[in-house]
Amino acid sequence: MKTYNSVLCGALVSLSLGVFTPAHAAIDTIMGDDVIFSYEDSTLYGTGIVTGNSIFFLPTNFKAESLNGEGIISAQETLNIQITVKEGSSFTMSGVNLIESGDYLLNGDNAAVTVDGRLIATSLTKNDGGNPALPLRASDAIETGTPLNVNNNTLVDWEADAEIDFATIAGWGDDTDIIATIENDLSASTSEIGERAFIEKKFGLVGVTVVPIPGAVWLMGSALLGL
Repeated sequence: MKTYNSVLCGALVSLSLGVFTPAHAAIDTIMGDDVIFSYEDSTLYGTGIVTGNSIFFLPTNFKAESLNGEGIISAQETLNIQITVKEGSSFTMSGVNLIESGDYLLNGDNAAVTVDGRLIATSLTKNDGGNPALPLRASDAIETGTPLNVNNNTLVDWEADAEIDFATIAGWGDDTDIIATIENDLSASTSEIGERAFIEKKFGLVGVTVVPIPGAVWLMGSALLGL
């Protein structure tokens, strides 16, 4: 279920990718077909790989495990990705989406795992009409496709997704420069001796939908008519 809001924490008000980045972290920049991705390289997500207008990550140590009644063990991480349409491009972004996956294992009546978090999009070009001092911002909860309740002491795959459509948000419509934020929280819990709960994130993809700007649509139409 999607939730949209315009409340922005102080760290975002400066509208700079630098505010998200610790002093020791570096910024990697990779070119997509129509957009440029810039992200922090020192997170649990690892190194990004770009294909088309999407960037994906293959984490190797993003996991949570609880054994023998340890209670709730969590693994949390936030990744910020600045996505900018290439200068001179005839396209804009109309939305951003997230797909992620991994595996989990449950053994014991009280063993449990969860995947929580959200995808957030923050505009670097458009302000909130209700509060011009803040940028437009929207979020969508990350939700798994099926319940994580297979309890047979074997690894089971899980998938989750989130999506933000700028056209559904008043005053947005499209954009050329945004920050996409992934907030992830994996948790595993046990309450009895002999129980085990394990969950791991192994793949995460952030993609944007690009559409021709109105002028480009007319030019395209004229070109086709000329042909």
